[in-house]
Amino acid sequence: MDTTTDTRRGRLLTWLENGTAREIREKAGLSPAKLAERVGGISRVTLYRCEKERHLPRNRDAAVRYYEVLAQLRDEQEGAER
Repeated sequence: MDTTTDTRRGRLLTWLENGTAREIREKAGLSPAKLAERVGGISRVTLYRCEKERHLPRNRDAAVRYYEVLAQLRDEQEGAER
């Protein structure tokens, strides 16, 4: 696996562990189901468990997409705050 994928998965795990992932999702006004829909390839239950139990989705590609969607939401939130 390439380092970019590993880096994104690592950042997602950090965000899950420290609660940032949930915070970003909630600030965006998204339920776990709506975020899972945007990510694609994971269910709302999987997303909820990842947040609650602080672990990555088993599907590596889904984990990367999860990170990318959260990063985009975070960037939009930071842009709106300026």
